[in-house]
Amino acid sequence: MLNKTISIATWNINSVRLRADLVAKFVGEARPDVVCLQEIKCLNDSFPFKAFKAMGLRTSMSSAKRAARVAIASRLPLKPWGPASLPPREARAAAVKFAGNRAA
Repeated sequence: MLNKTISIATWNINSVRLRADLVAKFVGEARPDVVCLQEIKCLNDSFPFKAFKAMGLRTSMSSAKRAARVAIASRLPLKPWGPASLPPREARAAAVKFAGNRAA
């Protein structure tokens, strides 16, 4: 069986819209497989999805309508995953499955 290392970066971004260019620079240099962002401070309709797609990242976000939200972006296909330990509609928590792994 082949072992593949998956790199995960976390970032308390404090407004993803203002720092999307810094995310692009970091992703280009560090090449993480997964990026977990805290305090993105935007709702779904204002998240810079196009910029993340241009970086080759798929994105999943928390679903509550609060300003301090989180997102998980991945080079690998991902889908939302909700463990029982996460409160429903919690803006400060997100969880996904990717490549047979889970991140929360």
